[in-house]
Amino acid sequence: MKKFRPRILAKHKEEKLAYVSIDIAGPFPLSIDCYIYFAEIIDIFKRKKWIIFLINKSCTFQELDEWCNTDERQSECNKIVVRSDNAGEILKVLKS
Repeated sequence: MKKFRPRILAKHKEEKLAYVSIDIAGPFPLSIDCYIYFAEIIDIFKRKKWIIFLINKSCTFQELDEWCNTDERQSECNKIVVRSDNAGEILKVLKS
């Protein structure tokens, strides 16, 4: 029998857009506007969601960068942590 080890949770962020989660889904059937993928962005503090439609996965980082710039200007908050599910299209850009 294993010993029980209590888990210590990370401190909850106390401001909006301090911790953002990103997930990319697709491919789906072609939409009217020729989108196949979408990226869902969730603010962990407020649970607000944004959807970014993508034509292909290679434009993901560009669209996310544009969203970050627009949203930071509108909300006057800087993003501190961005979490992803190891999406290859994001990792390729970050490594280069």
